[in-house]
Amino acid sequence: MEITKAIDRISELPESILHHVMSFLTYKQVVQATVLSKTWLKAWITYPVFEFEFEGMFYWLFDRRQNQKEFLETTLRHREKLKDKYMNKFTLAMEFYHLFDDPEFATIVERWIYHAVECNVRELKLENEDSDMSWYFLPQIIYSAKSIYMLELINCALGHPKCKVKLDSLRKLYLSHVYADNEVLQYVIAGCPMIEDLSIYECRGIKNLELV
Repeated sequence: MEITKAIDRISELPESILHHVMSFLTYKQVVQATVLSKTWLKAWITYPVFEFEFEGMFYWLFDRRQNQKEFLETTLRHREKLKDKYMNKFTLAMEFYHLFDDPEFATIVERWIYHAVECNVRELKLENEDSDMSWYFLPQIIYSAKSIYMLELINCALGHPKCKVKLDSLRKLYLSHVYADNEVLQYVIAGCPMIEDLSIYECRGIKNLELV
């Protein structure tokens, strides 16, 4: 009996085509595809959509914090070596209380956020699943991220900007269970001259808000 060797023709496709294929997959499926071949792994590293939801869809894959850190660090290290860096969407959802008792974990997360801004990310979402235990303050660099089109914050906090807020491209701002006082929020919104869609849901610290 003649045995025919299987041919992986999908991995031979151009990277742009592989990215198009990934756009039809869930992020869980995209990560699973990276173990198929080095070609898929490389395509995933350059894929401009990153959604790290460790305590949700990735709970089955990362059941220990050390694995989470290694995954974030390894992926970021590969990303930082790329010559052409760009990112359409970045989502980070996890139990942020890890950041307060693990400085190494916090450093990796901060580096990822800075990397996303440097890659001119268009959509950015940060979600803290444990706001009753701790608040995660929005990194200052986001206040001057001119490329961001959509910003969504869940269970985070807005600290006083240390520089002028310049979110020139921001059209959509969604705040859910966010901590911010009146002054900070008005200052942030004033720095979004092109904003079209604003949603504020059950946010703390806001007593009244005047929008001009």
